[in-house]
Formats: sequence, C-alpha cells, structure tokens
Amino acid sequence: MAGVTADLVDGSTTIQINDTSHGGSIGDYVVFEDIPSSVLASFDVDFGGEYVIASVASADVYTIVGPAANTTIAGTEQFTALYPLPPGLNTSVLGPGWGSGTWSRSTWNSAVDSLAGEGLRIWHADNFGEDLIMNIRGEGIYYWDASGGIAGRASTLETFPGVSNVPKVATQVLVSEIDRHVICLGANPIFEVDQDPLLIRWSSQENPGDWTPRATNTAGDLRLSQGSRIIVGKKTRRETLVFTDRALFSLQFIGPPYTFGSSLLADNIRIAGPNSVISSNDMVFWMGFENFFVYDGRVQPIPCSVRSYVFDDINRAQLEKIACGTIASENEVWWFYPSGNSEENDRYVVFNYVENHWFTGTLERTAWVDGSSSIRKYPQATDPNGFMYNHELGTTMDYSYLAEGTGNKVAVQGDLLPSRLESAYFDIGEGDKLMLIQRIMPDFNFDASTAVLPQVSVEASFVPYINGGKYDGTVLVTLSDYIYSDLTKLAAGITTDLYLPQATYASKMFGNFTNANLLEHETGANLCLSSDADLAKTFYDLTLFFENSPPYSAYRKMVYLTDQLMSTQSITGISLNGSYRNVALERSFLEVSPYSNTTQLRNRGRHMKLQMRSKTVGTSFRVGDSRLDLREDGKR
Repeated sequence: MAGVTADLVDGSTTIQINDTSHGGSIGDYVVFEDIPSSVLASFDVDFGGEYVIASVASADVYTIVGPAANTTIAGTEQFTALYPLPPGLNTSVLGPGWGSGTWSRSTWNSAVDSLAGEGLRIWHADNFGEDLIMNIRGEGIYYWDASGGIAGRASTLETFPGVSNVPKVATQVLVSEIDRHVICLGANPIFEVDQDPLLIRWSSQENPGDWTPRATNTAGDLRLSQGSRIIVGKKTRRETLVFTDRALFSLQFIGPPYTFGSSLLADNIRIAGPNSVISSNDMVFWMGFENFFVYDGRVQPIPCSVRSYVFDDINRAQLEKIACGTIASENEVWWFYPSGNSEENDRYVVFNYVENHWFTGTLERTAWVDGSSSIRKYPQATDPNGFMYNHELGTTMDYSYLAEGTGNKVAVQGDLLPSRLESAYFDIGEGDKLMLIQRIMPDFNFDASTAVLPQVSVEASFVPYINGGKYDGTVLVTLSDYIYSDLTKLAAGITTDLYLPQATYASKMFGNFTNANLLEHETGANLCLSSDADLAKTFYDLTLFFENSPPYSAYRKMVYLTDQLMSTQSITGISLNGSYRNVALERSFLEVSPYSNTTQLRNRGRHMKLQMRSKTVGTSFRVGDSRLDLREDGKR
C-alpha cells in the first residue's frame, strides 16, 4: 500500500517501516516500490526490493534488516509497500473433534472457533491460452498475464478488465480447454461470500472475468448432489472428473442453454487427497483410503498385491501430501506417500498398468512431472527440502547435503546404483505340498549393456520346513542419532559396520550377511544425505533370522573415511516389524550372463521366491520368462 514511511537506527542495519494496519507477521515478505530519490538520498543504502519482516512492534510498525549499516536519519516522504501472500502451512493440522480444546470453552450452538483444522498450502493452476490462472485451495483466484514477462506478478482475478461477480473463494480452478470456460469447483454462490463446497461455477466462454449468468453469455453454475465437499477435479480428453468426499461425478460441456451438465459415475468412492489422482493413456488412476482405482469409462478397483503394505502403514493425518505422477514411457503410475511415522512423503508405490504388477520403495518426493514431452527429457521431481531432481538419468547413487552456515546444496557422486527385482513367495497346490527344484533356465536380455561380460545375480530362496525355530521379521535401525554433523567428514562419506550378535543370517537389499557377527559387506557406502541431523534419517531394512527370542541387542562402529574409528555405540530401540514364524530357509545362488544356459539346482521347499540384482558396471538387463524345472515332492 502507499503512504509508507521509513526510519532507521543510526549505525544499524535495522530499518523501521511505518505502515498503518499493515497486517504483516514475522517471516512475511514485503516489497518496496516507488521510493522517491529524496528518500533514497537520506539513506546510505538502497533498501528497495523484497525483504522479510524481522519483527513486528505494533499493528502499524515493523522492522526489516537492510543490506548494510546506515549513518543518516530518514526523512518523512512516502513510498509504496506491497505484501505478497504470506507463507502457508507445510503440514496439515487436524481439526476439532471429540476431546479437542478445553471443556466449555464457548457457548452452546456457537460457531467453531480457532480450533478448526487447517490444511497445508496447495496451489492449483491451469493454462488459459498462454496465460496462467490459479488459486490457493480454499481461497481466491489469481491471474498471470504472459505479456508482462516472467518478472510480472500474478494479481487477483478481480483486477481483470470487465470483471463481474468473480468467485471470492474456490477449492480448485481449472480451464475447460475445448470450449474455453474457466471452472471453479467449490465456489461461493453469486452475490454471496460464503463458500458452498459442492457448488460448481463457470465463467462466460472466452472471458475469465465474466461470471454473471445472462441470456447473452454462457456463465452459470450447478450443485453436485452427493457428498459434503469437492476434493478435486481431473480433466480427461472427453470430460472433467469431479471427486467429492464420497462420490465421483462427470462434468461435461453440453452447450446452451445449460452449458455444462453433471452425471454420477460412482458413489461410496473416496480419494485420499487432492494430488493423489493422475491421468495417463486416457485412463484416470487414484489412491483411495483402502484401495487403488481406475476409471476408463467405468470405475473399477485395481487388484493390488501390496495393498496391506501401503495402507496399514500410512500417515492418514498427512494424506493431502500424497503426490502422484507417471512415467508414460514405462506405463507406470507412481504414488509418493508418508509412512505411518513420517510427516513427509518417504515411500512410493508403483503400478504398471500394462503388465499389471506393483512394486514399492523408499524415496522422499513431494511433486512429480513426467519427462514424456518436448519440454523436458527426464522426469523431474522435488523433495521436502525444495530441491529438484532429474530421474531415470545416470547410474550412480548421487546424494547431497546442505552446507552448514550457507545452506548451499553440496552434491556428491555416490556408488553405482544397483538394480533389483524380487518376486513374492509362490508354491504349488494349496501350499501343503513340497516341491523339488532341479534346474533354472534363465531368460535375460543384455542387449543394452556396455560391459564386456554383463552379469546378474539370481538368488533362489526356499522355505522347506515349518519348525525351524527362527524369527523372520524386519529390523529398522535408525542411524540419525549416530551421525555427526562435521561437514568435512560428511563430505567424505561414512562407513558403517553393523553387528547383530544374536543373528545367524540376515539379508539386505543389495547384499547378504552370512557370518555370526554380521558385517555390512558394502564398505564405504555413503549413508548421510544432509548435515542437518533432522534430515539425516537413514533406515536399513534387514530381514533377520534369530536362533533365540527377542529382545535383541546390536552395536555398530562408525568410521569416517577421513579418520579412524570414532566410536563404538550401542543401538537402542530396535523395532521388530514382522511376525514370528518358525521357518528355516535354504538359498541357492547363481550368476547369469549372456552365455548362461541351464543351471542345475537341488532344493526342496514348500514356498519359493526369486531375487535378481546387478551392480556390474555397464550391465543393463531385462527379465523375460525364466523357467523352473520342478515337480511335486510329497507332503510335510
């Protein structure tokens, strides 16, 4: 706003800004413009530009920190201060419910007060030609004019020329591309200010500023019949799908006089969050609360082999953070979601809709854009720290950390990136029969390899007996408490040796432990992604087989590559995430190359699984239809 003045403390970098009813808070941004030359002359430095509010003295006064100390006192001439939108929440805050707040804090039948929950800041944006129209979820609409260049700021849609009854609040704004209408989902009714979470309004054709229905234009509205609020809308080639909290609708352009019409596609359908839906290959995929779904003209649940793994360990308070993306070239849909004890997305689940198979993994990503376009060559994604990464690029496990003091990102090239595939256990009959495996006839394609002799390691695991007297579970060892923050040492990497004295066998994702005292076989592995202890959370997923019963103890040595042994510490709080099963395993290993043919085995088992992995430089492989020579071998 105009009419702003500034004062300063002599010899200090502090600049006091006087602005009546400024409405700013500590941490908000402010931009100063139209500063008269006489005002600048009264300062030793030019404080024009964007700053962060350092302190708030009153509703009319706040301070910023200037670029250098001042030695003169300011005058009283006025200039302009602009206040960009303040930062929003980066995590969801649960709303009121039974037991929240103090008893009798308000009066009977009164409105909900400040205990109401608040979602994280989510933007929705869509193209209107070369311009951009956007909104903050649950707030107003903004318009960015491309003719002003990338330095130009978006302004509220109410400043658009010739506006009429622009929605003041919307859950989501999008553009119907073929007929050129701007559509607001969850808007306020015309001539009202309160939001109707089921109301859909649209502007007149080719005019994003005219929202008043007239006989001479195509503006209008409709209200959905099921649900209590709209969650999100997703455009497809023929229609726009609109998800409420309990149903799915189709919104289609039908022409005058109604312009748009809606039809119910499915009820009792839920979606996990506004960013958990994606369109690919003329199909729409989304994550629900307990299952995954696809719409290809009809709504169908997707059979999911990892359903329990995903939905039994997910942070339901942060479902708004779920991000969805595709790798169209591989026919894959990816969902990134927060596990049960995480506030950020730290896992992913992937569905290949051509081959109908699933796989899972761990990776922190908050947004994803596919690379299947002329604009970008590789998929790009961001992490919770705001860094952007190219995916499907390179063969090393590169990592980065934030430099202490400067906060700059330091990139380090990591070890070679292993590739790994693992099947589920399979059996014959109803699992009550043993099978005898005599041969494996591998089927691998190494055509894209550059190595002289590309190789893949194949591990065949068998469960032959019911009473082996061992424990099969998962131990999650949190290393963040044992990582030092010395940047010199972190930049060089860490070697960690993990010992589990009671274990007789354990398998790790990219290797095996075979000794009674289990030493990590990959020495020199870089484990720390950040110098910030809060960000340096690394987990090992180990499958352990113990001769005795829990609880188990463990210790490990931490060695910096730049120093000798720093410490030997006990690991406490090891959590066993698994079930007790009396099993005994047999394993066979074989190396497969382009010249491999049939490999002889002799194993008996009730259940069997295969794991294939490679860390050979220049090895690129595809798995075909490997065959097993097996037969029934009685019952046990």
